[in-house]
Amino acid sequence: MEIDWPRTLAAGGLTAAVMVAIYAADTLQAWRLGEEGTGVIPLIGIAAGVLAGLLAANAFL
Repeated sequence: MEIDWPRTLAAGGLTAAVMVAIYAADTLQAWRLGEEGTGVIPLIGIAAGVLAGLLAANAFL
């Protein structure tokens, strides 16, 4: 299996950047409303999902 590293890292990086931006916006909105944020659990799920998606894409394509 040959992995195209530049494209793989670019796709993973862009996906992670978008997901972190969504997480940050959600957390800031919760703080403005006086609620607690969700913590780091969503970030762990995001990282696991991006990693699993990249591994699957490289395994099957």
